[in-house]
Amino acid sequence: MAGDGYPAISDYAFLSDCHSLALVGRDASVEWACFHRFDSSPVFARILDRDRGGYFRIAPSGDHRVTRRYLPHTNVLETRFETATGAADHLEGYRGSRPVRIGNGAWNQFQLDIYGELLAAAWFVMQQHGWRPRAKGRFAFIRDVVELNIQRWREPDEGIWEVRGGRRDFVFSKLMAWLCGDCGLRILDLVPDSAADTGLRARWEQARAEIRTSLESRGVDPETGAFLQAYEHDALDASALQVGLRGFLPFDDPRVLATIDRVEAELARNGHVHRYLSDDGLAGDEGSFVFCTLWLVSALARAGRVEAAEAYLARVLDCASDLGLLAEEIDPDTGEQLGNFPQGFSHLGVIAAVLNLEFARDHAAGAASVGSPVTVGTAGRTDP
Repeated sequence: MAGDGYPAISDYAFLSDCHSLALVGRDASVEWACFHRFDSSPVFARILDRDRGGYFRIAPSGDHRVTRRYLPHTNVLETRFETATGAADHLEGYRGSRPVRIGNGAWNQFQLDIYGELLAAAWFVMQQHGWRPRAKGRFAFIRDVVELNIQRWREPDEGIWEVRGGRRDFVFSKLMAWLCGDCGLRILDLVPDSAADTGLRARWEQARAEIRTSLESRGVDPETGAFLQAYEHDALDASALQVGLRGFLPFDDPRVLATIDRVEAELARNGHVHRYLSDDGLAGDEGSFVFCTLWLVSALARAGRVEAAEAYLARVLDCASDLGLLAEEIDPDTGEQLGNFPQGFSHLGVIAAVLNLEFARDHAAGAASVGSPVTVGTAGRTDP
């Protein structure tokens, strides 16, 4: 750096999305940035004035070495700081929450439920908007997803909660594998000519039946009749509420009712529901999970327990911010919001809970029963 404090112009890295741009120094300082056009006024302009131009930088406070590069075949700049202790991450964390992590440790996990989420979303779009996968390529994609689901549904996975304690045969994962086959067959009914393989329907129906048998024989606690967290594992998990919400069983089925009762008795505290209480391989405690409380609201409503559902919903809404925003978790003892904020799933869960409550009230008042449970936020399905 020159005596005047300005780096050589060649020290800057260039970033752009073809609309806006940024110039980044060797120390990872963003010293020029224009959004959302190249000719827009700069947000940061330290390249023009070291004192008043403004910049953005995150870096270690102590001595460190810097290396940088563009990731291969990309315009993505990677700046790496190395300190005497290795990692450059010395951030305190929100209110002392440590360690501060960059990225998500679950990036390489296997989560079986994604196939069901994808097919449920496709089925939902078809119902709501009349879309049909007439093009061969579109149906081929759907077919490939179902076929991959059939190949892998017996494998254990890390599950919806991205546990670090090892793979298991999670009930929710198997449920979503069943839903993938179920939605695939529903889609197939709309485009029967797209199935060139004459054995396709039989293969999908057989797989769906096998997954159902597996869930009903290995996913239910023989003593209480409630669905559990995983096969050969006696812990309870709020995601088991999805057995009813996903249409696997009706809400008057004793196993669905037993699951609701156990979740309410064992996972709920002060009107808020925990995901589970079993060891997940992660250190530390967590609050109740807003999404799970809202699943219970929907399940109670669909089971005809409207007053109880309304009470749980009210507890969640009472914890919202003055702007109506919700975090991922709530401390059941204090009502304080915790975790990711704002959390989209929490807000989608409120929408689904309100719609299911409205359905339950109409049904109780004698209105015609229309539709399956609304399950937004892990993509739901609604029957015509």
